[in-house]
Amino acid sequence: MAQVAFKVIRAGQMTTLQDGGRHGYRSYGIPTSGFMDALSAQQANFIVGNPTRETLIEMIQVGATLEFLTSATIALTGADMEAQLNGQSVRRFEAIAVNQGDVLELGKTTKHMIGYLAIAGQWNIPKVLGSTSTFLRANIGGVNGRQLQKGDIILLECKATAKTQSLPEHQIRAFAPGRKIRLMETAESNPELSHWLDSTAFTVTRQWDRMGIRLEGNTPSIQARHILSSPITVGTMQLPPDGQPIIVMSDGQTTGGYPRIATVIKADLPYLAQQPPGTPLHFTFVSTAQAKQTNMWTLQTIS
Repeated sequence: MAQVAFKVIRAGQMTTLQDGGRHGYRSYGIPTSGFMDALSAQQANFIVGNPTRETLIEMIQVGATLEFLTSATIALTGADMEAQLNGQSVRRFEAIAVNQGDVLELGKTTKHMIGYLAIAGQWNIPKVLGSTSTFLRANIGGVNGRQLQKGDIILLECKATAKTQSLPEHQIRAFAPGRKIRLMETAESNPELSHWLDSTAFTVTRQWDRMGIRLEGNTPSIQARHILSSPITVGTMQLPPDGQPIIVMSDGQTTGGYPRIATVIKADLPYLAQQPPGTPLHFTFVSTAQAKQTNMWTLQTIS
């Protein structure tokens, strides 16, 4: 086993360690956490030869700057953060060899929200309830339950020779702009609300974080009501009294008292997670059977 190490020179805006998530604990009130855009994260791990649920670095809007203290194999996916290695531009969606002393700098993205950096190897990070994912509100996972900070030095263990892989070309083309996000009906759905969701143009608001995404659009004619707190999951769309939907994301709570009017299908959560404030969104309903047949890896990733 060889050791890989890097130092954080600049942490960026919201840079955390995430993996495939903390599963099996929602009944105890513990969110799944993990990748916001599971497609891009899994692709990054795939390229460097890691298991697709392996820990990596997730960066929101503004990327980090890292100095590598050893050689390593890395891959960048998700939002374009105009990555530079020692001042020279590097490409996303391919394996990149870095050497001791190399500096990787990631900047700001405005087109999409989340960038990922995978490093070949197994992270020396303790697991909390089976996951290394950082959940900031509970200060668990990642590096002492917090964002990466300037001066952090992180270690990984890896094989001397990483087995890198290439993505098929069709998986690294752009998402079609303006595509409709697919929904399934759920506990408090009804024909009038479903028609409203299917026919209304919504906008992503600035109330966007790892807990949830609030939308803005014409209010429905049906008045939203409170319900007894009931289970919700990643992708659940709730309708609060103001008539503006909230979609639960990776760090979102496990129960809620607003009507659950729809659920975003799993395959479309990566696309939703990448949409910045101001983006127009449109929805369409599919059956449970159609949702189950949709494989996230058959979708195209973002440009």
